[in-house]
Amino acid sequence: MVRISWSAGHGLNTPGKRTPDGLREWEFNSAVVVEAIRLLEQYQDVLQLRLDDPTGQRDVPLQERSNRSNSWNADVHIDVHANAFGNGGWNAVQGIETFVYTTRPPRDVALATNVQKRLIANTRRPDRGVKAENFHMLRETRAVSILVECGFMTNQEEATLLKSEAYRKLCAQSIVEGLIETYNLKLKEEDFVLERAIVINSFADFPVAELLANFVKAPIYTRRVAQSGKVAKELLVVGGNAEGLLADRITLLAGRNRFETAARVQEFIG
Repeated sequence: MVRISWSAGHGLNTPGKRTPDGLREWEFNSAVVVEAIRLLEQYQDVLQLRLDDPTGQRDVPLQERSNRSNSWNADVHIDVHANAFGNGGWNAVQGIETFVYTTRPPRDVALATNVQKRLIANTRRPDRGVKAENFHMLRETRAVSILVECGFMTNQEEATLLKSEAYRKLCAQSIVEGLIETYNLKLKEEDFVLERAIVINSFADFPVAELLANFVKAPIYTRRVAQSGKVAKELLVVGGNAEGLLADRITLLAGRNRFETAARVQEFIG
């Protein structure tokens, strides 16, 4: 059993925690936490606890959050954030980074490394690496603890991504993939085998996969998640190949590039 506590950083109305054009950091953080919890509900032997206020109206004090994680005996704690640089205006600083406590505990570093690796592979954002800081939630929680900064609110390109539902889901999936790799999590075999699902090879395939998903009414999985077990009886694979995938039937919708892949999907939809 793996007990995971989650914290969406700050609150909806915490001063200063927003993009120059008004996106509240908590809106992004909370969406990622909600999606990650939903994805992990499909896995065996996982218990989850959210430490922040799900409405965002109360910025739960950090000591209250860490105390609750500790009293619940969490094995893992994950804090989700969006980054910022400078005095609140736009600038060129960008990328994703994951933090552990200053003593760099080996288990914390292992989880942070796996999560950071999946975030960079899936989002294609600049890799700022795994770093160490004396943040309260890393210092005061007894669990293996990481703090993820999924992009800069003060960078216009990344602020646009932070507003995107697709990017939020991709960040959540990437964090979950890091957890799967670290703790060898297995899908529930009987309750969560769908009739049909879509598998994407990379984030570049997501826009055309989303069109396909709207047509066939099926969820989208990254390849990493789909390879962890049988997620559906039928898989529609957008981009890449069928290697490592389990299903009764696999339909490969892939070309030599994204344009050919899009054409294959268009042909399938008819």
